[in-house]
Amino acid sequence: MMAALVIAHALVACGGARPIQDGDAVAADEEGGGRRARRAPRAGERSDEEPEEDAEAPAEDDEEPIAEGEVDFPLGERVTIPGTGVSLEPPRGTERSASGSTLVHPRRRLQIVIAAAEGDLSVHQQFRSGLRASAEELESEEIQVNGVPATLVIDRMEQGQTQLERVWIVARQGTRSVAVMGLYAANRSEQMRAYLRTSVLTTQIDAAVAIDPEAALGYRIDPGTGLQLVRAASTNVTYSTDGQPPPGVGQPMMLLMPLPIDVPATERTELCPQILGQLVQLSGGPDLQQGTIEGGELTGCDRSVTTTEDPRLATYTALVFRGDAAFMILGSTEASGGTRWLPRFRAAARTLAPVTR
Repeated sequence: MMAALVIAHALVACGGARPIQDGDAVAADEEGGGRRARRAPRAGERSDEEPEEDAEAPAEDDEEPIAEGEVDFPLGERVTIPGTGVSLEPPRGTERSASGSTLVHPRRRLQIVIAAAEGDLSVHQQFRSGLRASAEELESEEIQVNGVPATLVIDRMEQGQTQLERVWIVARQGTRSVAVMGLYAANRSEQMRAYLRTSVLTTQIDAAVAIDPEAALGYRIDPGTGLQLVRAASTNVTYSTDGQPPPGVGQPMMLLMPLPIDVPATERTELCPQILGQLVQLSGGPDLQQGTIEGGELTGCDRSVTTTEDPRLATYTALVFRGDAAFMILGSTEASGGTRWLPRFRAAARTLAPVTR
């Protein structure tokens, strides 16, 4: 079962929980104050604080010119993504994001996302088709990347009001499937396409490295007795009763995922419940409980409720901040298991910490 399916199951399992859509505002206006929690800029976007370009503004923020000819492109030193067995040479100046296996270059406004999965050919096909999503394919070719068969794809897709272009490969070595995807605004294709193509083609795979989604994210929680880490893919961190992807709605499970939102530290406690309510919408009964998460380096809020619609589920959601990173934590089990599992979900959310291994 592919990681994306695990994520989808987790969201469905939370009683019809709906992740926020691109058109939604990842924000919570304070009545009368107008303060907002901001979504972090996507690839190709400018943050609200960046000035609009005008006739006198330097082109592309005076960024380092990209020379013609692939060999002259300014790539940086090779970077290894923990928990994936993947390494590559990203554009010089690229940094790892605060959480997750994503590399970002703020000045060039581009991202590189890395993912890995372990399994048979059906997993590889799901992995590959899931990446294609609803994008419009521009180019596709079968290639070799450092001796490993791979597919190189260039496509475009809409994300909110931004059209993104993606240059990505999906490769398979043994039972390991790997994807490396560069993203940038489509209107910068002339500058970025060859640049990102050069970068993703430096990908190397070490299939001897075990997939470790906690290491790939850089964070973990202690799920307590009864739940184990699922190691099927390097994407969002999932915990299940047997360490395998949850087979169906109602099985006890937890999910930890990073959120691309930027909330000022001084406003997190006040805005957290409103943001959480927008991120995940739950329809439930009178047993709704809401709380705050405070202590050490953590700030956040959570809620739990038993859904009233079939299948009836005991669901838990939390929004937790640590440093510059924000996370959503989801938990669910069948309604009859709520008394046993909901306290465990609450306790686990309060153990969020960086991975030290």
